[in-house]
Amino acid sequence: MVNKMGFFAEAGSVQIFVSNHLIPDDMEFVSGDVPNYTTTDGSVKIQKDSEVRLKIIGT
Repeated sequence: MVNKMGFFAEAGSVQIFVSNHLIPDDMEFVSGDVPNYTTTDGSVKIQKDSEVRLKIIGT
């Protein structure tokens, strides 16, 4: 699921939320039929069923 607050990813049976504060500044949320985060040049898009690499950080 992708929304203006961030997106959910799955790693095996674990569901992980990635906040929009941790998404690079050059990515912008685009709402519509398929909500997504897209880079300003359009070369990268995060939407439902996209594969992403995550870095786990402790807070």
